[in-house]
Amino acid sequence: MKKIFLTITFILIFALTLALPVFAALESVSLGMSYTLSANPSGSYADDGKMLTDGIHGTKVGESYHKSGTYVGIPATSIDENGCFSVTVDLGEVKTDITGFDLYYACETDANVYAPEYSEFFVSEDGENYTVAGKVMSGESNDAGITKAGVINCRLNAGVKARYVKFVIKNPLFIIGEPESVANVGWMFIDEVSVLQDDGKTPEMGDMLIIPVINSIGVVCAAGGLTALIAGIKKKTER
Repeated sequence: MKKIFLTITFILIFALTLALPVFAALESVSLGMSYTLSANPSGSYADDGKMLTDGIHGTKVGESYHKSGTYVGIPATSIDENGCFSVTVDLGEVKTDITGFDLYYACETDANVYAPEYSEFFVSEDGENYTVAGKVMSGESNDAGITKAGVINCRLNAGVKARYVKFVIKNPLFIIGEPESVANVGWMFIDEVSVLQDDGKTPEMGDMLIIPVINSIGVVCAAGGLTALIAGIKKKTER
């Protein structure tokens, strides 16, 4: 009976795996591209105009990430009246099938370096008229004792066209309408922004990346139903 149970379980898991959405491979089209910052980074953590699209991510140096030399440090005095700053990437030409954006950051709360509250993503073909493409909350805690490198990922339902992509990044401690709160908001450190394009290729089986974004509720329900079904089969086979 155990053999029957294991066989049926394997078949069900295999069938569910085939039913999950598989997304085409994404490639960065922002690597090495120019960009502009709305904020003035600190002189100690200045931007050389290439750091945010060079593909190099910060590593931990001793007990710290932000001292690795790959991060651009944005002090509280450089954020706008909404507690934000922006990075606008020029892709050089209008790109089609833009389907994702990544923002990489450091969070070291004991050093007053905080994870963004969110990043909002805007696209434009002419650099003047922008459309909102997405907004993702970081979901990070800014409690004491946190030291980590993180990333905010945004994936779109369908590809969009853009030459310019603007990342708007919100300080989590700034309170809109209370400008005096800027004195206590600390720093934000970012080391990379990435614009992703669907390259039109189907990943090889060994490289497939299953990302249940749009169908996450359905996938969870399917997984729950599968568990219940397996439990029911197990009971029958054990009778």
